[in-house]
Amino acid sequence: MRSLLGLLRKEVQHIRRDPRTLAVVLMLPVVQVVLFGFAIRTDVDHVRLAIVDPAPDETTLAIRSRFTSANVFEVKAILQRAEDLEPLFQSGDIQEAVVFEHDFAAKVRDGDAQLLIVTDGTEPNTASLLQAYAQAVVGGYAAEQRAASPAPPPSFFGAL
Repeated sequence: MRSLLGLLRKEVQHIRRDPRTLAVVLMLPVVQVVLFGFAIRTDVDHVRLAIVDPAPDETTLAIRSRFTSANVFEVKAILQRAEDLEPLFQSGDIQEAVVFEHDFAAKVRDGDAQLLIVTDGTEPNTASLLQAYAQAVVGGYAAEQRAASPAPPPSFFGAL
């Protein structure tokens, strides 16, 4: 405890001799709070999304409409093949993609459907937020379907 008191006494003497140090000690946290308050955002909007839907059906169209009505996603491309995604990710045209498998509605009825959500991982924090937003949209649809049907709920989730 004596060491700590000695250190504090030395620092107080230093601040008395140099008032600029006091300004730095008091102003630096204020400046950091203001800068970080404006610079760091945890909300996401205008997510550039591509949808791979090889065989559109009522289920895929319903999920697609949920993405467009979420006011977070901007559908930039609707593709037939997943192979067409890579150039869009590399050019920065899209940040995320939702990939439906062929005959998705029938597989949902059978409880065997899989939905793939692919996210650009160059910014890991943003990527995890985008994943969470997309999973919330699909999860909302799945919960609505479970509530409307007395049968066992379909479970379709797959994410990269």
